[in-house]
Amino acid sequence: MSQETLSVREPLAKYAAEQAHARGFTDAAAFVEHLIEADRRDSTRASIEAALAEGLASPAIDMPSNWLAQKRELIASVTPESAP
Repeated sequence: MSQETLSVREPLAKYAAEQAHARGFTDAAAFVEHLIEADRRDSTRASIEAALAEGLASPAIDMPSNWLAQKRELIASVTPESAP
């Protein structure tokens, strides 16, 4: 795992240290890491929600009655352990 040193203004460093202590993190770095991970999760969630909204707004398409069976066969052909 690589590490990066970040510099922040003193008021923010003090705030991070206070929040780390109040929230049970080992130090300010752990608190900041938690915030970055939360931001990454939020960004991923927003991307997924946008894609879902786009899909819901798109026109419906006709699907053959055996569509799901075809997809299962395709998955099974690529990963046999996924077969139903």
